[in-house]
Amino acid sequence: MSEHLFRSEALEHQKDRLHGEVLLRPSISQSLLVITLVIFVSAVVGWLVTSKYAKKETVSGWLEPNSGIVRVYSNANAGKIKQILVNEGEHVAKDQPLAIINGDRILSNGENLEEKLLREYEKQKHTLERQLSRSEEAYTLRRIDITQQLNASKEDLEQLKKQIETLEKRLTLSSQRSQSFKNMLADGNISKAEFDATLEQELSLQNEKQALQRSEVNQKNRIEQLQNQLLIQPTEYQDEVDTLNRTISDIAQQIAQLHGQRAYIIRASKAGKVTNLQVTEGQQTVANSPLMSIVPSNSVMQAKLLVPVRAAGFIKPNQTLEIRYDAFPYQKFGLYSGQVSSVSDSILLPNEINGLPVQTQEPVYLVNAKLHKDSINAFGQQLSLKSGMTLSADVKLKDRTLLEWLFEPLLSIKGKI
Repeated sequence: MSEHLFRSEALEHQKDRLHGEVLLRPSISQSLLVITLVIFVSAVVGWLVTSKYAKKETVSGWLEPNSGIVRVYSNANAGKIKQILVNEGEHVAKDQPLAIINGDRILSNGENLEEKLLREYEKQKHTLERQLSRSEEAYTLRRIDITQQLNASKEDLEQLKKQIETLEKRLTLSSQRSQSFKNMLADGNISKAEFDATLEQELSLQNEKQALQRSEVNQKNRIEQLQNQLLIQPTEYQDEVDTLNRTISDIAQQIAQLHGQRAYIIRASKAGKVTNLQVTEGQQTVANSPLMSIVPSNSVMQAKLLVPVRAAGFIKPNQTLEIRYDAFPYQKFGLYSGQVSSVSDSILLPNEINGLPVQTQEPVYLVNAKLHKDSINAFGQQLSLKSGMTLSADVKLKDRTLLEWLFEPLLSIKGKI
């Protein structure tokens, strides 16, 4: 008799199995959970696809009037502030005096260099002026002398002409007498000695005439020379006067420059408000250091931004900005808005950015931005923004969906492949 592992009743019960597949029906709570998960995933995907994320670049900058800041410097020469004629915050007109600078220099022996130079220049100037006066007197006397010599030479010439005329008459008579004595000698009426004496007298008169004619020529030449001297003398005198006047003018200019260096006035090149008054009376001026600044009248405050080259591709006019002023923490005073007005066409290198409130270590573009408000509401007061205040601003570059932002690493890898 064979033995079984299970009882016979159990085996009989197994023979009555249902026909077909067994279907397990989920419970109502399980169905609700699945539906909720599907709706949530769909909502998240829809939110990622439709919601946009603005890519921003934070840049630094400062405030400056749209017409710029006029920085007032002393002259290149060192000097001392003798008097300050304006106060901080004072409104000044164009060409209004701002300060008086004393530029005197002291030698090692304690002597004032400018005073010593002025004495020497004044001495030279007086010497030249006396020389000019003497030159005028000498010109007048010389002209009178030449005129007198010319008149005397003309009178001498007239006398020579009369003498020659008289001598010619005598020579005519002597020639006639010689001819008569010659005939008488031929007739034997006179001796040979008497004839020779008459002939010798005629030759003597001819020699005297020639001498007078040479004197006449010489006198005419002298008259011509004197007349030329009268013509040339004014030109020579004027050249001498011009030379002396130029020298006197040069010395006068040097004297004026010395006076200007000793005490010169700094004037306002534009009308506006005095700010950053950095000097006091008695203080020594420093080269390339401004004495004060002037904010031109009717200026509008604007933001100057330094935008890195890597972030400048999408920046264009009329883009909005979110501005945070360093002097007014945004956590307490909030954000302020602005608008890009212009973008420079060329870059600024780090070594080209000098004397600005903000420095950078990379090439940048200079961006000008308009402010929607030029004041801050702080503790119930409206505080005006001031030139030179530093700030940071968020520039909106472009919009993209959150799904694009989520897959940006994968897209960047794809772009490199």
